[in-house]
Amino acid sequence: RMPIRTSTDEEVRSLDGLHVYHAKLSNSSMRVRLLLEEKGLTWTSHVLDATRQENLTDSYLRINPTSLIPALVHDGVVVTESSDILYYLEQHFPEPRFAPVEEREAAKTREWVDLAASSHPTTFKPWMYEVTGTRTKRREDMARYRQLQSDPDLVAFHQRSLDGFSGEEIADAVQRNHAILSRMQVVLDDAPWLAGVNYGLADIAWFPNVLLLDLLGFPTGDYPAVRRWLTAIHSRPTARGAIGSSALRLPGWLLRPIIRIRKALR
Repeated sequence: RMPIRTSTDEEVRSLDGLHVYHAKLSNSSMRVRLLLEEKGLTWTSHVLDATRQENLTDSYLRINPTSLIPALVHDGVVVTESSDILYYLEQHFPEPRFAPVEEREAAKTREWVDLAASSHPTTFKPWMYEVTGTRTKRREDMARYRQLQSDPDLVAFHQRSLDGFSGEEIADAVQRNHAILSRMQVVLDDAPWLAGVNYGLADIAWFPNVLLLDLLGFPTGDYPAVRRWLTAIHSRPTARGAIGSSALRLPGWLLRPIIRIRKALR
């Protein structure tokens, strides 16, 4: 199931150890960095700025032809899609363990991790793009992006983000976010973590999403059990290493205009 491949590019194949191509405020990148920190792994960082189209450069496309961020290169083997990177790291670096062994918790974990991936384009991103005014594609790059990206839904999403999401799309995204937080609230009322009694991949997959929703002003306070869960992960030293202390400190009312100003200056 994992999108794993050996690159045909000699330079990529020659990379030793763990190399992570990521973006600082990308929730998909954050979850990968968080697991790396939790496992105490040594890795080489390659930061990409999607707003500057650095994921469309020839050098990155040799690693991930779809241009999506993040990507992992492990001793020349390329793994893409953040959820699959989590499972790859768990498989190849099993200690400490974050994927449950017990079948019921393992099934719950897979369900939550899959939901984090599948809900991303319809639930999280439209609302975030609308609130921050952020776009990761420029109109002049869309023709090339259409040639590179084989997923028509992703192409359509980025075109809509440039044209502006409709009020109905934003309202739908808000409703979807509330539905997921409500589901989390029910689970976390009865257990400390999303898959049960142990902190694991389900929590790592969802922490960046909820963190960014909270920082950008979504009413996470309506879900007290989710807030307790968020605070518990906040308190882990690994979160500061993975997310950055500034992102954990900045209130949403300050973060939103900073993002807009940075975008305008570009």
